[in-house]
Amino acid sequence: MSKVTFDFEWIDPGAAKGAELRATWASLQLSVDGEKITELVDRVSRSVRTGVFVPIYPVAEWLVTRWWFLLYEIERHGPLDSGDYDDRHGLRRAGEGFALPAVSFVPTGGAVRVEWAPIRLERQNIEFTSRGVAYVEIEDFRASVLQFVTAVVKRLHEFEITGTLLQEELEAITRTTPEEEEFCAAAAALGLEPYAIAGSDANRIVSVANELPRSVICEFFAAAEFPRLGDQAKQLLSGIEATRSNPANLEQLKELKRRTQVMFPEGRPWAQGYEVARTLRHQLGMDGMKLNSVRTLGSALQVEAAELEKAVSIVLSRDAVLDAVVDVNESSSPGFALARRSEPTKLFALCRALFEYLVTPEKHPVIVTRSRSERQKRNRAFAAEFLVPATTLRDVLPRPVLTDEDVDDLAEQFGVSASVIRHQIENHALAALTND
Repeated sequence: MSKVTFDFEWIDPGAAKGAELRATWASLQLSVDGEKITELVDRVSRSVRTGVFVPIYPVAEWLVTRWWFLLYEIERHGPLDSGDYDDRHGLRRAGEGFALPAVSFVPTGGAVRVEWAPIRLERQNIEFTSRGVAYVEIEDFRASVLQFVTAVVKRLHEFEITGTLLQEELEAITRTTPEEEEFCAAAAALGLEPYAIAGSDANRIVSVANELPRSVICEFFAAAEFPRLGDQAKQLLSGIEATRSNPANLEQLKELKRRTQVMFPEGRPWAQGYEVARTLRHQLGMDGMKLNSVRTLGSALQVEAAELEKAVSIVLSRDAVLDAVVDVNESSSPGFALARRSEPTKLFALCRALFEYLVTPEKHPVIVTRSRSERQKRNRAFAAEFLVPATTLRDVLPRPVLTDEDVDDLAEQFGVSASVIRHQIENHALAALTND
């Protein structure tokens, strides 16, 4: 994992106005593993430098007022995305007219993705030139930010400046109990400011959290919609009930789970998903086999299709925020609750849930959702590679540049949605895609 650092040196503020700004004027260098995010070209002095000259009070204030979002608001797919997400995660929003790089901090579950890109600021006559992406463990990110903002607060005290928003927010953060943090995490995951929620709304969040198994709380709030929170929680609970009451006893899958536990690889989530899919296919003698239905999936897993179908319940609504729920019955045999969607979509969701059953050591429910958490990226990558192996797909591509019609034909051939084919082609650089 990488490390993000906020390095600075205090400098003369010149004619700057405002007590907080004058006290915290500095040369700021933001870097990840030594790579300077703040590297820039100054077109006035015709020079290259690795830091910016800015008051760092606004940066520190932005970090603490977005604190819970930066730690817990995971990105979502499609229309569930908040239009204000970039405002809460892009550091340039802290600039107040000062020059800051185009860098974002996006939580993924166990880590924070730090992503930055070049940007030219015409007003300041500078151009940030660095580009990159890195993943910082969430506790390391938390420690780096707290170290930085604490130093800024200390500077304010040295200048006898008190009562600022930065100081108030930092004090609130440091006083937060573990129980309060759980609430703040749930609210932030929903895109809500924890300190500004009405009492009745806060009670709704707490009530739902108390109803759900702890194993699903983080993933649920990362995908749920606040206006429909109660209904979505009820769907989740009904899915758990369906999986636990399923009548199947899939001994082959229980044995496969025991074997899979020992082969979990290192690496980024999607790489882990790909690798487990390839290893599992090889162990099951499936190299080159197409899995375009539940029947062929059962055959590959050495499970009778009828028995596998007993373990699958279609109980989630078509518009459910969940794609699947997986848990075990009294025989420790898995059950899978899916949403009412197209057959290819259900097959993909079933494979994602299968992965969660195989790699989750404890006997507790797990959910498959549309969020972009590490867990969901991992199970998506597994399902894509398990259903459409990149090497097999490469061998059947009709041409090096594919049209939408080509993608649709391949999707029908593999029994998956066109989006799965597109993602496999793009993620593995198998061909070029056109929009014709």
